[in-house]
Amino acid sequence: LNQSQAKTKIYSDRSSRIIYNAVIFDIQYLAMNQKLLYKIHVIGRVQGVGFRWSAATEARSRGITGYVKNLSDGSVYIEAEGSKEQLNDFAEWCRNGPRFGFVEAVNVETCPPVNYSDFLIGH
Repeated sequence: LNQSQAKTKIYSDRSSRIIYNAVIFDIQYLAMNQKLLYKIHVIGRVQGVGFRWSAATEARSRGITGYVKNLSDGSVYIEAEGSKEQLNDFAEWCRNGPRFGFVEAVNVETCPPVNYSDFLIGH
């Protein structure tokens, strides 16, 4: 049942309230754990300080897939895919970066997932 079908069911059969509540709970659970893609642009002193390696390590430890690469303007670009909670934690890490880096700004764009299977370091 999708959410609109579940709402229709509750109105047509009052004895199904427990089933309806279970369906809504499942929909909310799936929404919280739905896979998303964050496109993250990190600006600052983020090249030559181990940012890509550290980002890949952090992403993998959180179960995030995608990739990280340096851009020609001195910034770092990341595509990270996972649950909203995983990605928010990772984006927060990106705001601090590794010990020897200095992050001035982090821009995050939310997109539909593309189903990465690993987290890779690009060049």
